[in-house]
Amino acid sequence: MKRIAVIGDYNSQEETHNLILKSLEDVSEDLQVELDVQWIASDELDISEDLSAFDGFWFSPGSPYRNTKNVLSAIHYARENGVPALGTCAGFQHMVIEFARNVLGLNGADSVENDADCENPVIERLACSLVRQKEQLTISNPDSILGKTMGESEFVGEYRCNYGFNETYSSAFRASDEIKAVVQNNEECLRGFEIKEHPFFVGTLFIPQLDYRGDGPYRIIKSFIKTLKTGDISYRMVRKEDGYSWYTLINDVWREAYAHIFPQEVFEERETWKDDKIREFTEEKFLGDRKIAYVAEWDGKIIGVMFGTLDSVYEHFRGEYADLVALYIYPEYHGMGVGTALKDIFMKWAKEKGAEHFVIGVLKENSKARKVYESWGGQLSDYKCDFELNNVKYPECFYTLEL
Repeated sequence: MKRIAVIGDYNSQEETHNLILKSLEDVSEDLQVELDVQWIASDELDISEDLSAFDGFWFSPGSPYRNTKNVLSAIHYARENGVPALGTCAGFQHMVIEFARNVLGLNGADSVENDADCENPVIERLACSLVRQKEQLTISNPDSILGKTMGESEFVGEYRCNYGFNETYSSAFRASDEIKAVVQNNEECLRGFEIKEHPFFVGTLFIPQLDYRGDGPYRIIKSFIKTLKTGDISYRMVRKEDGYSWYTLINDVWREAYAHIFPQEVFEERETWKDDKIREFTEEKFLGDRKIAYVAEWDGKIIGVMFGTLDSVYEHFRGEYADLVALYIYPEYHGMGVGTALKDIFMKWAKEKGAEHFVIGVLKENSKARKVYESWGGQLSDYKCDFELNNVKYPECFYTLEL
């Protein structure tokens, strides 16, 4: 069970508050993670108590808070201690205030709603109210949690606020080494942010829970809860009894990734290979000193697999290259760092084996995977070939990285 503290001053008549509770219930069922949700009023939060009792924090809409100091202290605790935290609307505003004070050194940072005469009004009253308004938004860094979660160039955010980020401080905020990504509208006004080297520290002026059960910003809530599960994910070398789970995962992910490219009979044919592939596991033919095979496991379920070798089937990449042959993760576990963790395990192994570079091949039409490899810093190789399946050729490309 994971414990979440929702911090803010609950109002049963407030739509965004009720949608927080409904969203957490819905996402916990969808992701099969048990949550214990406790709503704590800002003036009832005892920051002298052990906040480590909570696995995550959601800083809710509804400003001004009755006790701003307590909220800022809890935000500071989450940021400094690597505890997943999501702030929406007023939560975002106070994440900005805490960051400005403790990272940017703007000790007088505040919202004019809290203090009209504050020295550094990083949160100001908006010239045009955003209450019940929507905007087209973009994310600056596709390799960020936000970028990977949304997975598209633009999305729509909805608001309930009169106060937002003061663009006077935009340059200082964006230039900080601790900012991983920002969310902005078409006029480049800041509407959200994410920090670096943190499991999940995201603030959004728009309100994801207003997209309840949708396929837009609601995904940010799912990503937040997924992060709580990340600590339960373990990584180990593959075992011969993993054959069925390994091959089933690869087939399921392969079908999803390539259903728009390959005809249906290709997937049906792959199913007929299952017994032979599982037998290879039983006989441990997939192992050897020059090969590596790992799985990511959560709650007894294999959710990701990785296989690599020093002996690429492509002659062009033999010698100083290690070949990352397979890297598959169930889609519902994307955005949790599983692929990156498996890739890093492979890179460490390959470097220890004396390889100088590693290569990973992908169908040219698989734009989603290609974006991931590019986000790793992969360089597109000049080498090209075709992947032939049932006498049909599909162009393949390759990305290389230095170890």
